[in-house]
Amino acid sequence: MVKNADKKKTSLKKWLLVLGIMMLIFIVSNPDQENYYAWLEREYGISLNEYNYVDGRTFIKDGEQVYEVGHIRNTLFFTQRESEYYSVDDNELLLEIKTVGVLRTFFDVGS
Repeated sequence: MVKNADKKKTSLKKWLLVLGIMMLIFIVSNPDQENYYAWLEREYGISLNEYNYVDGRTFIKDGEQVYEVGHIRNTLFFTQRESEYYSVDDNELLLEIKTVGVLRTFFDVGS
């Protein structure tokens, strides 16, 4: 009976250790803004152009200047991002992107 209880405690400790290590991996590898901009350029061809205090960030998409509107939910284990990209010239909506970021990369979850 005592051996069975010790086995359960040892098994529980192993599972808690594995769970702790997995949580640490997710926390350390939560993607940041630079990861998002690299993903955005790779997937959609939108590259960060410049940043200034008056206009904020501007991007280039197919040779046209665009700006971003949206929000970010950054949790301990993942990042959720919803962004809309508009033309600087005529304020026309060009693209709407919803993503979830985990393990240093982002995944498109649809519009």
